[in-house]
Amino acid sequence: MESLSLTDKSTSTSTSTTSTEVTPSSTTSTTTTTTTNNRLRKEDRPKNNEKDTQTYFESEYDIDMTIKENKIHVPKDRLKVTRQVYCIDAIEWLKNNELSPNTSVITSLPDIVEMSGYTLPQYKEWFVNAVRLITSKLSDNNVAIFYQTDIKRKWKKDKSVTEEYVDKGYMVQKGAELSECKVLFHKLMLSHPVETEVVTRNKASFTHMICIAKNPSSIMHQDNTPDVAPRGAMVWPKAMGLNACLVAVRFIRGVGSTSILDCFCGKGSVLGTANLLGLSSIGVDLSVAKCRNSHSLVIESSTIEKFNQTMWKEKQKKKDDGKEKDETKMTTNNNQKKINTNQSKETVNQEEEKEEKEEKEKDETMTKEEEL
Repeated sequence: MESLSLTDKSTSTSTSTTSTEVTPSSTTSTTTTTTTNNRLRKEDRPKNNEKDTQTYFESEYDIDMTIKENKIHVPKDRLKVTRQVYCIDAIEWLKNNELSPNTSVITSLPDIVEMSGYTLPQYKEWFVNAVRLITSKLSDNNVAIFYQTDIKRKWKKDKSVTEEYVDKGYMVQKGAELSECKVLFHKLMLSHPVETEVVTRNKASFTHMICIAKNPSSIMHQDNTPDVAPRGAMVWPKAMGLNACLVAVRFIRGVGSTSILDCFCGKGSVLGTANLLGLSSIGVDLSVAKCRNSHSLVIESSTIEKFNQTMWKEKQKKKDDGKEKDETKMTTNNNQKKINTNQSKETVNQEEEKEEKEEKEKDETMTKEEEL
């Protein structure tokens, strides 16, 4: 996994807002503990051993204009971007807030293993309704991109047998249809190189990336990203791959959105990528720990540039062929060392077995002689 820098930027306190429209902040960073509509008084705030009812973080970042694509796509008068993170139930937050026409969505709904107490039918119903709620907030000028991995439900009597394959791509489209929206594109992000064949047990080795729009004909941006690509390294095991984040953020920037909402933001991969590429970001998550990670995660430009070179550009060749050869040679040498080591171990084991066998035969011979 590529190196990512984590920096804590919480320094001051202020009240939170309920609008999803991102506005520049005069402070570098903000942290607030609130209820849904009102700031908690000091005596009402949770104690150290109590859960926060909602925590709000806000940060401001300078746009990195050393990145070539930022020079091309980011307006010269936009010097800073913000990141807002709300620690609250995403469904509750979505019901109480409207989506600005300048804000598009990139999100990944939680898997059933993260939904305590849900049966599979209950999870499916929740999932479809969540997609319906998100897509119902869209206008003609923005889109919602869902990043979802299919799961294989195992038979309880025999875990090697798949009882049901849960197609989350179908569930996303079903929820979108209920809100009278349409699919703009459907891509696949792979957990492995395209040319590699992979067989998995519990999850698919690919992830759906589905873009939903209320009125696709009003989205004039031409999509020029690959339909199948590696998802890239992940900040944590359930995160959206950084290469997938790049594909999604670049498309949304192309449709004219100036900010991105991730209503199940986890540890902030989407938020960090959006900020780096000149877009403000809004994150929502129920976990206070994840919200703090989402607030503090900073993805360096060098990381993004490296991923551009190695992960997602179609037909991209390595710049240093010599390095590739050295890596191959090193791998070959390491493999040969392992083979030699294993062969040595096998030889030693064979000799020990031979000695034990000879001693056993001698003992049997002596025993027979004594009996005679």
